[in-house]
Parts: sequence; C-alpha cells; structure tokens
Amino acid sequence: VEGLRDGVANTPEKQQNYLNTIYNKACDMDALVDNLSLFSKMDTNNYPFHFEKTEAARYFEEYVNGVKEEFRLKGLDLSFEKEFNDEVFVKLDRNEMSRVLANILGNSVKYKVSGTGHAVIRLKKTDERLLLTIIDDGPGVETKELAKLFTRFYRADPSRTNPHEGS
Repeated sequence: VEGLRDGVANTPEKQQNYLNTIYNKACDMDALVDNLSLFSKMDTNNYPFHFEKTEAARYFEEYVNGVKEEFRLKGLDLSFEKEFNDEVFVKLDRNEMSRVLANILGNSVKYKVSGTGHAVIRLKKTDERLLLTIIDDGPGVETKELAKLFTRFYRADPSRTNPHEGS
C-alpha cells in the first residue's frame, strides 16, 4: 500500500503487482482469522459439526477424484483403495473430514522426499469397524514423537518450526 501511496508503483504493471500482493496478503489474513475462530470454537467445545449418514467408500473415492489433480500439480500422486465390495455407511461431517484429509495430504506434500511423492487413502473393513489409513512415502514420524503428534502446532522436525507453514 505504501508503494502505491508513495508513487513507487508508477506503471500499470507495477500497480497491478502491488494490488495482487495486497489481495494475497488480505486472503492470508482472512484464512488466519478463520483458523483462529475455528480453534477457539473447538477449544470451547462450541463447534457445530454436521454429521450425516454417508457411504464411506463413495465419499473417499469422490474426495480423491476431486483433489487428485490439485495434489498432482503440487508433486503428490494420490490414489484410493478399498478392501471390500459392500456398502458401508458411517456418520461424518463431510466438510470437516475434507479439512482433515487436506491437512494430512498437505503434510505429505510438505515433507515429501523426492520430486513426486505418493499417497494412498485406503479403507479396510473389520468386524464392526471401518479403518481409514493414509499412507505416503515421506520420511514418517519417529516412534518417540507419535505421542506428541496431536499437540497443537507441534512439529517433530525442529527445522520445520515456521508458524506460517501450517496449523
């Protein structure tokens, strides 16, 4: 904004670049405020989940098909597998499950060890349960760090402590 006010952006191209930067930063701030609001609601157990009966394999397969190209462009080859043929219904909040999957897959992108990483979302049915597994070929997390994995803002890799890299 200062560059625009001070006349530094003295061509339409420079002005457009400054406006694009302002827009992107405003979007980043908006997302940050949304995340803080979300965390606040979750901390007070005041978050409105919307659970609905969903055919699990169809949901996860549609999710993967919907984001596969987006993640391919980020260097992650994503696929879906299921180890059963019958329909299995679960109650889940589709939006929040999508948020969880996007977060995990985003970590797969961040921590991939080669130019193209690979991830599989897999469903397996046991007697009374449905097991969702997400597997990638990244470096993984050491066993001693697993207990801390769900501590907010925790990072097992000390070189990855930039708070702007995720939540």
